[in-house]
Amino acid sequence: GDFARDYDAAAKGQSSYFVWLNRGKKSVVIDLATDDGRQSLEKLIASADVLVQNLKPGSMDKLGFSRERLLKDYPA
Repeated sequence: GDFARDYDAAAKGQSSYFVWLNRGKKSVVIDLATDDGRQSLEKLIASADVLVQNLKPGSMDKLGFSRERLLKDYPA
């Protein structure tokens, strides 16, 4: 996890820096090995401004999320 979690315990047991840095963010876990997971990612991408991923090169292509398809389907 994020090392900033352990700076202090001032914000209800969590690091005040971690809480400040991540204010307003949401965390989601998606299993891309499942159809439901890929559908969930598709819905997130449809409403997103930016997609950042850190899978191995080519992994998104294999899952059906190639750069070319995403640019075609979501030009904005």
